Amino acid sequence: MHSLDMNPRELLKLLMATAHDNPNSLSQKTKVPQPTIFRFISGEAREPRRSTLAPIAKHYGVPIEALFDAKEAAQAAAKIMSGANGYVLSVEGSATFAEPPISYREHWPFTSIAPPRYEALPDRLKGVIEGRALAIIEEWERTQATHPPTRDN
Repeated sequence: MHSLDMNPRELLKLLMATAHDNPNSLSQKTKVPQPTIFRFISGEAREPRRSTLAPIAKHYGVPIEALFDAKEAAQAAAKIMSGANGYVLSVEGSATFAEPPISYREHWPFTSIAPPRYEALPDRLKGVIEGRALAIIEEWERTQATHPPTRDN
């Protein structure tokens, strides 16, 4: 497993994105006030209390240390993304130790963009990236239809 550059705030963003949560939905699920969650992920909360973030760690099934320590956050993120011998987010958003899904890396199309960096983007920018990728794929498909495949295309 390779190491990731991940801090606790980025880990929470990854967990939320993977579970399709936002500060409001996570607040409803964990009873942690939405402003507290927002202040943590935005960096406004310098040193939140462990007791404040404990319900969030429990909800996602990650060690509480992962929300306070960059090394622990990176290890948790690597386990989440690989699905191997670690946390696997369920549809409901809670992490379990069930059968791991197909590895995130097997289906991730970018070698120079780590999934957490992409997941942290606003939906508008994700749409721009998807639109550009689709245009490139469609252009390639058109050339395949008019030209026989070669090694370079």
